[in-house]
Amino acid sequence: MFIPNFYKSDFEILKEKGNVDSSQWWKDDVTKVPQETKEAWEKINPNISNDSYFAIKPYSFYFDSSGNYKRELKNLSGTPTETIAKGYYNFYARTLRDNNGPITFGNADMNWISGKNVKSIKFEKVSSIDVYGNPLVIADQDIINILSGYGISKYIPFNLQYEDLTKPVENYTYNDVKVNTYSYINPIEYYSYNKNLTQKNLVYGNDNFERSIRPSIWYTGIFFKCWRTLLYNFTSFIY
Repeated sequence: MFIPNFYKSDFEILKEKGNVDSSQWWKDDVTKVPQETKEAWEKINPNISNDSYFAIKPYSFYFDSSGNYKRELKNLSGTPTETIAKGYYNFYARTLRDNNGPITFGNADMNWISGKNVKSIKFEKVSSIDVYGNPLVIADQDIINILSGYGISKYIPFNLQYEDLTKPVENYTYNDVKVNTYSYINPIEYYSYNKNLTQKNLVYGNDNFERSIRPSIWYTGIFFKCWRTLLYNFTSFIY
């Protein structure tokens, strides 16, 4: 996330409550800022047109003040399971819970029929769900995730090959199964390995509609009363 230095002091207040070693989630004096990002900030505050920027990783667990978070260095090490159990904080989740958090909710007036906004909105009823009197909530997943401090990143099923199968590194055995590991393909070199792929081949899906679906990485759930609380994960397509 790229942020103008105009707001830096506000973010530094919360920075001091995180990991002392901020090298993994905070970077000063960022030079390569997308032009679209600058234009978006200038719409909010025209006075920052020539401002410099800093950057944070809002969902990085390296922010957690314990300083104990470590990424998995080897497959099947069990580290991700420990991460889930310990419940580390990221910057974004903490700022929504802090009274002086630099990121908060606000009101915005949206003019939907001018400029580059939508010219008209047409609603079409597709079905009905009986929720009255039932322990069921239908809500926009992005809003629920924001309120809960979770990310709203979308999952795009790219047809990527992460490893160079021509460059083996090592192998190990797990439960009597031999697993080979290979060198990772540099993202910059990716297209040299896939020159024959078209845009349709880069995303999984049988047709354009399936390839256009962008579910959230975090899944929604239905909670209901029975012998014990159960959580069924499913992908939300309610917008």
